[in-house]
Amino acid sequence: MKTMIERRVVMDSNAAPHATPAIEKRALNVLPPLSRMGQHGALPNVRLVTQHNKTVKFYDDLVQGKTVLIHFFSTQHTTDATALALKNLRLAQDLLGDKMGKDVFFLSISLQSLIGIPEHLNAYADSIAPKQGWHLLTGEPDAIELLRKSLGFAGKNRVLTTDLNDYAVIARLHNNGLKRWSMVPLNHSPERIVSAFESFGC
Repeated sequence: MKTMIERRVVMDSNAAPHATPAIEKRALNVLPPLSRMGQHGALPNVRLVTQHNKTVKFYDDLVQGKTVLIHFFSTQHTTDATALALKNLRLAQDLLGDKMGKDVFFLSISLQSLIGIPEHLNAYADSIAPKQGWHLLTGEPDAIELLRKSLGFAGKNRVLTTDLNDYAVIARLHNNGLKRWSMVPLNHSPERIVSAFESFGC
């Protein structure tokens, strides 16, 4: 019998996702811009904890010199859109093959601080089976909030948290070496995620 978290994350392939193309288009219009520092690849070096209960520095250990996909997900208000995003990332990592953990990295950051209760993050990791190069991350509330603001996932517009299923629709794509940024939808297909990396030369 699947656990509650596994039932949340594993989405029936016949289920219709809540994140429709229309909502995705609106997300691109309302997503606040990156901070000025973020535009130049300088991101907060806050301490986070991985699904392996390892403490890391966000910029030094996870971003510097790498090409990364960064998105936020909710562990409390999980929807079909969140499940679909994680499912597409799981399939995309398979398509990327040996590039995962070498040329490209996924950074999935929990909107809720799970410090002190790593088993919650481990349960998500068990259900989606991330390979090398995919980090599920949590941290102190102030650290998560600082990252949200720096990455443009926080602002006065509340559409993202009410209509867009807890940030499941859009991810930031960043080539830190080239100081390039882009966005990629997570509700389409794993192939689209892979093509976004290919557009960065990966």
